[in-house]
Amino acid sequence: HAVLRRQGNRPPGAPEDEAETVHQAAVKTRERHYDIVVVNVDIPDEPWDLVRRLAVAKPAIGSVVVSTATNVWQMHERAEQAGCRAVLDRPYDPGHVSRVLEII
Repeated sequence: HAVLRRQGNRPPGAPEDEAETVHQAAVKTRERHYDIVVVNVDIPDEPWDLVRRLAVAKPAIGSVVVSTATNVWQMHERAEQAGCRAVLDRPYDPGHVSRVLEII
């Protein structure tokens, strides 16, 4: 599952784009530019390949972030090696999410 945020002015409360599969996310990122893409790396259809491709995409995506329920240092290390700007651990801590969004 991926949540994709488009750049530009959007009305408050406008929905983000979502993709249920790696393939859907790849198609959406080819169709338009996004400021932030959050990829759930706990899905079975090889999300890390998508993360690596998004991290080096041209034109560049503002920030690629991974979301995981596996809160171990190896996951954070893998995300950094894949080119991610941040890791959001689930269950989400609203304060941590806010800090991540401020940083990226």
